[in-house]
Amino acid sequence: MLGVSPKQDAIVGLATVGGGISPDQALQQFFAQQGVRSVAAQLPQHDPAFRATFASFRELTDPALLAVQPARIELVTLDQAMTLAQFQSRSPSTIPLEELALINGVKPADTLPAGRLVKRVTGGPPASP
Repeated sequence: MLGVSPKQDAIVGLATVGGGISPDQALQQFFAQQGVRSVAAQLPQHDPAFRATFASFRELTDPALLAVQPARIELVTLDQAMTLAQFQSRSPSTIPLEELALINGVKPADTLPAGRLVKRVTGGPPASP
């Protein structure tokens, strides 16, 4: 996640560091990217904004947010022909019908043949009505 100043002369970023590298090594890799240069000379001017950004983080305590599970795609073999809307009724996904159609490469009103593998999404945030 990145935040850029209005003048595009400063950036603040949050990222996980993986692959067994240290945060310092990750920083060096970031600055080694084409088009990225050190904003060290500008730091005093942006320091208050950086500090306010990092001071705004709090421990997550909302039970509803803590209970969210990652979204997962499941494959279901249709036992009979049906529309995607009928499939959504029988095997509800946690995404809206239009998104379900998109990940299955069909239109919501298309009739899907028996034996077809259909993707459904479970977990993640609940679907909007």
